[in-house]
Amino acid sequence: MEDWDPYDFDHYQIDQDFYEDHGISMSKLKKLGLLTTPVIEGQRADLSGTGDGYWRALGEFCPYIEIDGLDENIEYIEDHPESELAKKKSAEIMKLLLSISGKLSGVIRKRKNNPYDSRENAHFLWHLSYHDWLFDKNGELHRPSQMSRYDLDEDIYSELPNKKEAFAILGFVEKEADAKTDTFEMVGALDRRDKTIMFRQLAKELGYDISDIGRIQPTEDEDDSGTFDPNA
Repeated sequence: MEDWDPYDFDHYQIDQDFYEDHGISMSKLKKLGLLTTPVIEGQRADLSGTGDGYWRALGEFCPYIEIDGLDENIEYIEDHPESELAKKKSAEIMKLLLSISGKLSGVIRKRKNNPYDSRENAHFLWHLSYHDWLFDKNGELHRPSQMSRYDLDEDIYSELPNKKEAFAILGFVEKEADAKTDTFEMVGALDRRDKTIMFRQLAKELGYDISDIGRIQPTEDEDDSGTFDPNA
């Protein structure tokens, strides 16, 4: 076995190359009970109950999903906020949660007779929302409900995918920075005709004469080439 990775959710890693060199695939090891992920999907249906006790999750939603070792890792982050290991743990947890976000929220169909659908979140998310395990740009810890995805420390969470819906599932809030970024992304997706219309409207609102655009000097919010910098 390889050395224990202390921020890999309390799991030992096997020497994958060793087994592959000897003609033993991971799929064969899985049949022997090898765990390759800390994610435990949990119960996804109960077809023996009555009333609302008869239910099944639709799609990939796992209402009772669990992550082995999650509580211990969250506790470590809260108890050791100054350590580099805590930051690594926090980043790994975020990457894992974003990668399985489709399993964390979805629809449950209840009742055998007169069925109805209920949109719900995975049960463990409420527990996760009461702990401070995310680092902001000042190195301070917060819970998801206190942060926008743009409040996260970019150095710690540099490899996170930009999945807006996934962040919402985890309980992140939207702030002004989110709205601005979404606006710029929508403008970037417009075709040339619509951009021209918007350009003329903005020029009018800012008091610019379209005929003078070529003579306008860059401001402090523009770079030397005259290109608008949305971050500024």
